[in-house]
Amino acid sequence: MLADDSKLTMAYYRANENHRSIVAFNFGDRAKTLSLKKGVIKEVGLLAESRSGALTSTRLESGILHIELSSSSGVALSID
Repeated sequence: MLADDSKLTMAYYRANENHRSIVAFNFGDRAKTLSLKKGVIKEVGLLAESRSGALTSTRLESGILHIELSSSSGVALSID
């Protein structure tokens, strides 16, 4: 689990033999980007969002997943 009290963000990783996912939250009143490194990631898919537009963008860059979330929002992402 990764939590940043100063940025009001939190993310955690879940995995089993068939699936990997990341759940991320932005509790702040402005959009935030979380940058996470979790093994080899080739593809990212949206599983659920707390409200429409919660996920602003995702991008993979040099093995790091950048997740941009709108204010007061959360998402569940599948990663492969």
